Amino acid sequence: VDVEFDDGTKAIETVNAGDTFLSQASRIVHFGIGRRNQSIKKVNVYWPDGSKEIFMKCQIGARNTLVQNTCVASQP
Repeated sequence: VDVEFDDGTKAIETVNAGDTFLSQASRIVHFGIGRRNQSIKKVNVYWPDGSKEIFMKCQIGARNTLVQNTCVASQP
């Protein structure tokens, strides 16, 4: 997952969505962006099946839920 901001900078995180015996990796990715005074331009998600999806309208300071094949970021 990479987040691109209005100034062109990026933040990148990796999700390990696999399971192991009696445990499961979190599917939550947290971007600690500090006190940025700008907005998110887009979020690129590279899914395990090899596809890439671009999400627009993600909000800073909110939990954005990204669902594959929707291209829509929702806030709970």
